[in-house]
Amino acid sequence: MIDYKGLKELLLMRWSDKTVLLTVLLLTVFWQLVYAVVIGLIFAAFIFMKKIADWSADKFTLETFVDLNGHTVALNTVQGPLFFGNTQAFAKIIRTIPTDSKYIIFDLSQLFYLDHSGIYTLEESLEHLIDSHEVYIVGLSAPLQRRLEKMKIIPHLIQPDHVLENFEQLGIEQRTPISKST
Repeated sequence: MIDYKGLKELLLMRWSDKTVLLTVLLLTVFWQLVYAVVIGLIFAAFIFMKKIADWSADKFTLETFVDLNGHTVALNTVQGPLFFGNTQAFAKIIRTIPTDSKYIIFDLSQLFYLDHSGIYTLEESLEHLIDSHEVYIVGLSAPLQRRLEKMKIIPHLIQPDHVLENFEQLGIEQRTPISKST
């Protein structure tokens, strides 16, 4: 019933693991096992979501460069999930897009999860950018594209011809880097 090995290594554990272990142990001793396990699972789930949010917040990059025609291009790359836990980090990097950028490209080829909060944040970003920039989405998977179509983001904010499978379709081949940020 008691994880003796875990108790022996209590001082070596991360604080989050200690919290879950001690909470479940104390609730089991002083209350009921079933409630202790449920509360422990809830704590563990919240800790996991926090870790994923912290990890994925560093996976948004913004690269600014000049194309062959002298136009400023902002390339926003999303690696990993875009969900309620990291939408603020995504919105923060969107606010740093230079206003003189003619083209804004969202590279979503490495986006593997998008929840409703992520969709709404993407939609708000597009609404903010679409009036003064040409916005493209590159590498959107078929299931995610269908979700954006159901939410009317495609074709109302992004025209279907601005949703591309790869960078070759953009016609931007040579770049002179200006800046890169995460």
